[in-house]
Amino acid sequence: METWSCTLEVATPLFLAGADQSDAELRAPTFKNLMRWWYRAAEESLTGEEKFLFGGIDQGAKFRLRLKPGKITPVRYVKESFSSFQGLQYLGFSLDASVKGQWRQRAYIEPSQDSESDSNFQIQFSFSPFLKDEHKKSILASFWLFLWLGGIGSRSRRGFGSLRAVKADPWKQGGLQFEFKGGIRDLPDFIKTNLSVAKEWIFQNAIGGTAPAKHTTLDKKSLIYVWKNTFDHWQKSLNKAGEMLMNFRRKRPPDYTQVKAYLQNPSCSPTCVERASFGLPIQFYYTSVQREKMTQFIKIELQKKKDPNPDDEAKRIAKFNREPEIINALLEKYPADKEIRDKVKGWMRQARQLSTAMVSGEKHERRASPLFIKVIKIKEKRYALMFIFLRSNILENGESIIVSPQKGGFARVPQPTFSAIDDFLKNEVAPNSWEIKL
Repeated sequence: METWSCTLEVATPLFLAGADQSDAELRAPTFKNLMRWWYRAAEESLTGEEKFLFGGIDQGAKFRLRLKPGKITPVRYVKESFSSFQGLQYLGFSLDASVKGQWRQRAYIEPSQDSESDSNFQIQFSFSPFLKDEHKKSILASFWLFLWLGGIGSRSRRGFGSLRAVKADPWKQGGLQFEFKGGIRDLPDFIKTNLSVAKEWIFQNAIGGTAPAKHTTLDKKSLIYVWKNTFDHWQKSLNKAGEMLMNFRRKRPPDYTQVKAYLQNPSCSPTCVERASFGLPIQFYYTSVQREKMTQFIKIELQKKKDPNPDDEAKRIAKFNREPEIINALLEKYPADKEIRDKVKGWMRQARQLSTAMVSGEKHERRASPLFIKVIKIKEKRYALMFIFLRSNILENGESIIVSPQKGGFARVPQPTFSAIDDFLKNEVAPNSWEIKL
């Protein structure tokens, strides 16, 4: 049985777990599933060939994938550890968050210190002896696409879980390079050349007569940009990408103003949510609305207590924002009121609900982002940044976007175009990037 191996190092934190979500581990099925996804993305009409290579309900795959992990010590993601990297925290917001009242801190595999790190691991492919070389090339091509354009684990489309090939076995027919040993100016040509080879290796095995697939595809409409500047740490590369995305999306009209108006007045239904093109679900939370609601609750309480100036006093106390400070401010005025703490807790909970809205699909709550952020380690202590846009349907044809305030009710709006992503790439990314034409 013929084998092919590649030694990999972790370039950015890798969040991958099994049944125990509090741990982090390398899982061969996840690698195989992602290879399959990129194989399908390479060409629209390969459903028959895909099943032949990767298997299905009634047949197995034509190759085995084994992982030989190095020394892995899972680390907890605590966003305060990256307090000076606001953009990085923005990209990884769900990795350290409250889920159904329980605070969750995901574990991850740390980036390798260097190409000789003990944490590096090997991936090995064993091919069926009856498999033609052309089919083996298709499998390796799907691995190249996964390695160089994608990532693995949670938030992999936001730059986490990026891997680097340290050493790859030579392939007897050559043509596809997994290791990169050049500088940043060499990277666009490397990506373009090898991407073309990978697609050719997959396309040559297409089985005719299959219908075009309705999934994400890597075609001429796709956009790939390589950022011209490099970074001396993976944190800085992710932080740069996060800051760019955060500053572009923050308070962007019409989403920001329309959803806020809808929370304040249910009769002001939004007409569109352009940010939905970046992926779903989305949470809109407005601190200004929460402060308004808290001001109203505090004012009512002060009026009950016959305060001589309830309007100004309510505004003053509500500006504290944080629950303990509001409680202390009210206790200073009314030390005998033993129910103040419970009242404030209830007001804060209601104000949070009244200032929050979720955006999702009518039938599909989630939609992975078509915009990929990819960090590439090109050499020791030198990282590149890549933006990849794979244009495809946001949701099923005719499916609406639903805006759901936590207080209840909902508004239905049509699916947006990709104008927001196009604007982001054109105005924020392209001016300082090299574009790779497919």
